[in-house]
Amino acid sequence: MKSAIIKSESRLKRYPLLAFAMSLLFTGLGQMYNGDLSKGIVFFILRILSIIFIPLYIILRNNFSIIIILAVAAIHVLLWLISTIEAACSTKGKYAYNLKKYNSIFFYISFIIFNSVLMLISVFLFLSLFFVTKVENDNMNPLLLRNDYILINKYAVKMTGVGDLVFFAFNNESSAGRVIAVDADMISKKNDSYYINDSALSYSIISKSELKKMGLTDSEDLFFEINGEKRYPVYKADKNEKALSSEHIFLNKNEFLIAFDNRIKNNYHEIISKNSILGRVEGIVFSKNIKRIFNTIYLQE
Repeated sequence: MKSAIIKSESRLKRYPLLAFAMSLLFTGLGQMYNGDLSKGIVFFILRILSIIFIPLYIILRNNFSIIIILAVAAIHVLLWLISTIEAACSTKGKYAYNLKKYNSIFFYISFIIFNSVLMLISVFLFLSLFFVTKVENDNMNPLLLRNDYILINKYAVKMTGVGDLVFFAFNNESSAGRVIAVDADMISKKNDSYYINDSALSYSIISKSELKKMGLTDSEDLFFEINGEKRYPVYKADKNEKALSSEHIFLNKNEFLIAFDNRIKNNYHEIISKNSILGRVEGIVFSKNIKRIFNTIYLQE
């Protein structure tokens, strides 16, 4: 007579709220608690990749879309929410489950430490490339308004060129400004117009579609200035007016000529070193005028 061998395993009651809280704090931990470690690891890896993607995208591309960055950030948050909901829903209707080797305090703590370290490294990489700051003046009207919040790309300093909108420090103050020239042989300024190597930066009228695209309001003093491959809006006096004043400007190596876009209110420029540039402005992340958020900050020529 054969004897039947009955194998018993330890079983543990599952709590949906606990699974939800575990994944809310540490992505994948709720799945691990539910006995589905592989699913938890997948959720965790996807969240890490969504963070790492942004620095890699910035490093590999000089010009990039802030919309893509925001889309990836939204995916990151969505994965976090899905993992928490999935962890809670997986426990419903299942009173208990068989304990796995990793269902122990030791493995839970190990997973938390591993999860936290990788997440902190990913966040550090992201923050090492970006920061957000507030516009404190009207010098960059019409594009940037006082109290707008702008995204600064610190990595782009090494790729900064003419026409770029940068955030720079000078005389213990910081401000946004436009790069007019870099290491140019000859620069001169007549009224509020700049000449690079005896060639004046040209201007054009802004079309209605371009005004809408950049979130701008039409004005008789509003023009597009064309510098290199970039077109950007500036406030200036009648572009056909006779020059009344002239100034010659000289740049040394690794020096930048910075000017403000509002040439009527602040007809001012500054020569700064490359080390004074804190980063390139990539876009507006918050404004009282919602239509201006994430708008294009210049057009390609």
